[in-house]
Amino acid sequence: MRVVGEPRPKIVQVSDISIGFGNGDALSLIGSLRDHYGLPAAIVEPDQPEKPVREEAQGIPLKRIPSAIHLRSAAGRVEYIRQAAELINAISPSVLVIRCSWTVPVLLKLKRKPQLVLYHCVESVAHYGAADLLFNRLAAPMIDIVVFPEENRAAIDAERCEFRRIPIAIAYNCPVRLAEAQTLVAEPIRNGKILYAGALDRDANCLDHFLDPRLDSLPIDLYGHVGGADAAQTRLRLQSLRGNVSYMGYWPTEKLAAVRPYYAFSSVMWNPSNENQLYACPHKFFESIASFVPPICAPHPQCKTLIERYRCGIVMRDWSFGAFQEALAEAKGKFRTADYESMVEGCRTAVLEELNWDRQFARVRPLLPSLNV
Repeated sequence: MRVVGEPRPKIVQVSDISIGFGNGDALSLIGSLRDHYGLPAAIVEPDQPEKPVREEAQGIPLKRIPSAIHLRSAAGRVEYIRQAAELINAISPSVLVIRCSWTVPVLLKLKRKPQLVLYHCVESVAHYGAADLLFNRLAAPMIDIVVFPEENRAAIDAERCEFRRIPIAIAYNCPVRLAEAQTLVAEPIRNGKILYAGALDRDANCLDHFLDPRLDSLPIDLYGHVGGADAAQTRLRLQSLRGNVSYMGYWPTEKLAAVRPYYAFSSVMWNPSNENQLYACPHKFFESIASFVPPICAPHPQCKTLIERYRCGIVMRDWSFGAFQEALAEAKGKFRTADYESMVEGCRTAVLEELNWDRQFARVRPLLPSLNV
């Protein structure tokens, strides 16, 4: 077995998702490792049928592993882990990046430990069940560095997964390098609409807030994959919208990035029904700020802290529909005012000072060892 593309990769990431539809951190970290070490890199990814197969992303070859069993089932996970481990054993990379607890069991099936194993713990370990705590503890002796995207998750998971002796870095999910920060779209060009880009799941993402007829007077565009337990009914409701709330479809990252700067605000909200969702570090939050589009956020700790630090958006008082409606009304009232200009400038300051990938990777770089290749 081999990865598409030559030369044979020395840096390999085992991903828990198919690349190219959100989750920019899946590319940022491996791209920086490739540049840091000057070595060819590749990504092994699972087969998500709703995501078209891509041979590469941002110059990094992708190897998708097909599966006859649904990816998110227990049997599908086992099959992916088995095939991914076989592929890693065949490639024998110098650097292995494990993305998310879902792929940690790959480490337990390796014949040889790579020189550097970097664990990018992008989701709460408990999100995947009690067995994952055991997987992480068993794999801990093989892990050289752990990178977390959120401070609370780091504090909780480092303790319960027994990572006490492993160097840890906190690197936010910032999607752009400093030199790539998008040019500010002048306020008169902006369409005055509110954007939501992310999973469209009535249970996990408060989608019913957007579908409430009391919001019909507010112009909102929804982008994302329709999922959840009632996906068919959710899709039907989205496709039958007739007011100012519109479903635009499921767009690839690059296409969505091109239209985002023309929006007035971006809504960022997850239903905090579990620890993973409470301590959210959503890509859409950082993508919005990088586009100088002020986010409207539920009070997830990381989002709340950064908005208050840079005064670059609006924080809802809680996750209720009433708080959501109030925040959207506040956003509508502030558009094209001095307050709005101040929030846009706050986004610019945040990107220049901290919320860019260069600054985030600088937190990881001091932990990286020299390699014998």
